[in-house]
Amino acid sequence: MSAFFEGRSGVEGVPGRSRGLSGPVTELERLRLVLDTMPAALLYVDADERYVFSNRFYETHYFRPRPPIQGRTLREVMGEETYARLRPHVRAALEGRTVSFDAEVERQGGPPIHVRATYTPDFGPDGRVRGFVALLQDITAERTLEQTLRRSEGRFRHAVDGMLDAFGLLIPVLGPDGKVADFRVEYVNAVGQRYAGLPRERYEGHLITEIFPNAEESGFLGMYRQVWETGAPIVEDEYPYQGPGELYGAGVWLALQITRVDEGVAIAWRDVTEQVVARKKVEESEARFRNMADHAPVMLWVTDPSGACVYLNRQWFEYTGQPRNAALGVGWMGALHPDDVERVRANFRAANEMQVPFRTEYRLRQWDGVYRWFIDSAMPRFDGAGEFVGYIGSVIDIEDRRRAEQALRESERQFRAVVENLPGLAWSALPDGHFDYFNRRWAEYTGRAPETMEGWGWQAVHDPEVLPRVLERWTHSLATGDSFEMEFPLRGADGMFRWFLGRVQPLRDSEGRIVRWFGVATNVDEQQRQAAALRDALAARDTFLSVASHELRTPLTPLSLKLEMLAREARAALPSPLAQRVLGYTDATRRQVSRLSSLVSDLLDVSRIAAGRFTVVREPVDLAAVVREVVARAEPQAQRAGSRLSLDAPESLEIESDRLRFDQVVTNLVDNAIKYGDGKPIQVRLSSEPGWAVLTVIDEGIGIDPGKLDVIFGRYERAVSERHYGGLGLGLYISRTVVEAMGGTVSAESERGAGSTFEVRLPL
Repeated sequence: MSAFFEGRSGVEGVPGRSRGLSGPVTELERLRLVLDTMPAALLYVDADERYVFSNRFYETHYFRPRPPIQGRTLREVMGEETYARLRPHVRAALEGRTVSFDAEVERQGGPPIHVRATYTPDFGPDGRVRGFVALLQDITAERTLEQTLRRSEGRFRHAVDGMLDAFGLLIPVLGPDGKVADFRVEYVNAVGQRYAGLPRERYEGHLITEIFPNAEESGFLGMYRQVWETGAPIVEDEYPYQGPGELYGAGVWLALQITRVDEGVAIAWRDVTEQVVARKKVEESEARFRNMADHAPVMLWVTDPSGACVYLNRQWFEYTGQPRNAALGVGWMGALHPDDVERVRANFRAANEMQVPFRTEYRLRQWDGVYRWFIDSAMPRFDGAGEFVGYIGSVIDIEDRRRAEQALRESERQFRAVVENLPGLAWSALPDGHFDYFNRRWAEYTGRAPETMEGWGWQAVHDPEVLPRVLERWTHSLATGDSFEMEFPLRGADGMFRWFLGRVQPLRDSEGRIVRWFGVATNVDEQQRQAAALRDALAARDTFLSVASHELRTPLTPLSLKLEMLAREARAALPSPLAQRVLGYTDATRRQVSRLSSLVSDLLDVSRIAAGRFTVVREPVDLAAVVREVVARAEPQAQRAGSRLSLDAPESLEIESDRLRFDQVVTNLVDNAIKYGDGKPIQVRLSSEPGWAVLTVIDEGIGIDPGKLDVIFGRYERAVSERHYGGLGLGLYISRTVVEAMGGTVSAESERGAGSTFEVRLPL
């Protein structure tokens, strides 16, 4: 290439350059002619950045005649500003690198244009860069027409951009019969060399069949002959080729243009393998999409940028019964209910213009004429360049859902009618606790408009002193999903606070998520006053019992001593009949005094518990010894009741406990077993388990109603009639208090007529 430019300078009379010619002047002139006919600007700039050559296209298109710029530097011709922008690319080319870039070029006497420039370095025999060849392609038309002339742009790129990628000039070689037998390579640019992986000397001056032995088989040689003989160019967007070279060896797809120029054939080509492979992948992907779409359980559709439907899957046609051609475009709307068509058309047109997601509901006619409700949802599609290419959407049957929604709305209407007529104050809240509804009774009681109560405005009618506790409980329910129940005062329209019992329950969906809260507040102000009066009465009773028990206990001690003295005197007078009668009377009286003393002790314990003065004194206690003492003490009582007492206990079982209190618990349980045992056997067991001492008292008596097992350990609570069995209902209450104070538990199991089992567990 450098030789050509040197030769051209020789022709124009520059001395000292003609010795650089490597071939006949006529051949270089032909090559110059070819370059002058190229529809792109060609420049040659030497190592000093001086213009050496410019083709005719550059002269006419950029308004820079050859003589004024010949031999001048780029800086002088272009000016400082333009030169500063191009200098990095110029330096890169003079350093031996091929560079390609897009730029805006100012033209003398004409408007600026956009060009794609390629600077290819020219190396001398010594390997030094002697200059570079600049190819400038005007891409202004591409920029302005690329959206509407994409197909034409492709061909234009094959014809023009191809020369920026690979370019060659072929001269026909005639055979003995005068017909074209082959073509000799006159010139090939550096990109063309790189494609085949061959140096310039293996190209230029050689026959095409020598370079590419498969030229005939691949069809290229035939195409060159056809263009030469007919003068008609050949343009191929995708041409398969497999030949020599690193790139060609594996087989490629080429976009090429073959054109007759003067006395030869010019060929420009580009490797479009990636584009072809990508397109084929897209086609395969589209085929897979259509296959999947036709087997999808919903109806699918695709539109082009104008909004016209270009694809509907098989389910659409099977459901609607529409012919395929009739449904495409906008024909699919013919299957919609007439009352929905204009609404859907307007909504889709607006979405398509704004290129935003589309969603609507409409009635769609089935092939048998029945209409059902469907939801149509679509998303806009964009290509790799960000261009809008249409929509892809789905159509899903929601008839059952709409019926369910209608039923739900009717149910909600009925629910509100019920709630509005509730005697209590009712409301509802969203999952986050935002109150959104209050019934009529709420407004009547508070005297406030419901809208002022919405959100968190309901706090205005709460007592400020109680409100923090209400909020604490309510936020806990919101965080955990637990039900809410609490008593709190609410201010009425008259300004008075009254007590209400508020209960709030969450409503959950099928997956357990809370979708709403429903609450009711019931007026319990009268119950509160009654409860307060009851508490006062109980407090007065406890005070009376405490005083009475102390007063009663005072005479019991001397009375017991007097009875003991009388019994001793009577025993001394035996066998007198009178002494025998006195002993019987004193024994009976002592049992009643002992019973009265036990009742008084229970009353004193209850008063201590109520006053918070009940305590246990821990010390090492042998539980087995205590149980044996209690059983022995209760034996006479059991015999009188007709019950047989049996004991199963280890020799010793020692723990830290309160001996007197544990004795009290065992005594209460054994006394109850004798009292309610109906004269049947009674078992007392003491055993140990890992970490626990376990006392069990079992009788086979009248039993307890299972529904009362939860209340028998309460104060003054009884499971049977007081008239038939007597007692104050304090024994089990005191026993539970004692056991829990010692860190244990007490429980009961029973059935009516099947006896009872009481179990005490104390930690070891």
